[in-house]
Amino acid sequence: MGHMNWLDYLDTLDERGLAPLTKLAQRWIYEKQHPPKSDCKNRKFYVSEGTERLGLGAYLHKQGWGLAAALEANLIFVMNPVGTHEGVYDFADNCGTGSHNLTSLECFTQPLSSCTVEHAVVGKNAQLFREADWVGVDLDGSGVSFHKDSPPSYLKNKLAEHYSGVKLTSAFYKVWWRGQSAAYLSRLNAAMSDDIRKARKDVEVHRTWSHGTGGLPSNGIPYPMPAGTMNIHVRHGDKGSEMTLIPFETYVASAERYSSENPQTAFKRVFVSSEDPGVIDDAAKLPERNRRTLTAPDEQWQVFTSVIPRVNAGPYQQIHQYGSTVMTKSWYLQLWMALECDAYFGTRASNWNRIIDEFRCIYVDKCQLPYFEMGPENDWKDYYW
Repeated sequence: MGHMNWLDYLDTLDERGLAPLTKLAQRWIYEKQHPPKSDCKNRKFYVSEGTERLGLGAYLHKQGWGLAAALEANLIFVMNPVGTHEGVYDFADNCGTGSHNLTSLECFTQPLSSCTVEHAVVGKNAQLFREADWVGVDLDGSGVSFHKDSPPSYLKNKLAEHYSGVKLTSAFYKVWWRGQSAAYLSRLNAAMSDDIRKARKDVEVHRTWSHGTGGLPSNGIPYPMPAGTMNIHVRHGDKGSEMTLIPFETYVASAERYSSENPQTAFKRVFVSSEDPGVIDDAAKLPERNRRTLTAPDEQWQVFTSVIPRVNAGPYQQIHQYGSTVMTKSWYLQLWMALECDAYFGTRASNWNRIIDEFRCIYVDKCQLPYFEMGPENDWKDYYW
């Protein structure tokens, strides 16, 4: 994807399988963010300082609100090149040149704008987007605070027109914009796309666990994954303070029921991702367990996993232990592999599970395929933040 123009890439997708108005929304965002370069000196800017010690999913969602606020006020959204908030939490090892350090997500993504942060002078033609601005901010001096749960008015009105006669909820607008903005911020550049593709095809990076092999895996995973492959993403780590941690067995039971209820299409193949090494260990044992699922199309599970750095802790601890670039590339690799799948099991109290759910409706045309929520309703209803 990184070798294609973003809008040309979207044109290859079937709009019926995308989130509503995705192509219109992405074109509007892109065009607002990409004025002629000669005009950048005449524009005003909203400069992100990033967010402190958040996982990549939460980071994308918070930055997406900054993007919405900028678009609402007719500002260009650009990013400080050095890490995130006060440089505490970088997503990349320095990929800059000379004295120009670059440790933000833009090491891996296409530019946010045809303008650059060098065009923005705070106090003259630019304002800062700070973490404290998260709930709402008055950017145009109108006295009206633009709320974090709102898409830009132009797109909100387009959605209302599209669903004429339907009273859309604030939760719908919120989750729709979170996906659109996070997807725009994650448009991988050519180098990152090449790295992800190379890692995806490297048989040494992936394992296939099958029945009858004595618990020993084979190297590699079919590319693309076989039709009907399910995705289970188990978020554990530090999330216990924010949500109920769901055991892997709960995901498996739900996937087996889905297979039983759809015996002609839902074969028992699953790609499992998690920061928790224990989940991967349990997944590897699944094909050898004596589990007969009534009416399922096949008798035993086939499990796909990747060999990436894992520690059952938060994203900040993972980066501290293994390095920023290594972890960010690993996260995006697992995300793009999840998008190869055709059914999804996760808990949307986790921002990363939300990203999987959102991106299947934007980067691939799989929005009509099923997503199964594993968490209790109070953990995720209305996408509480």
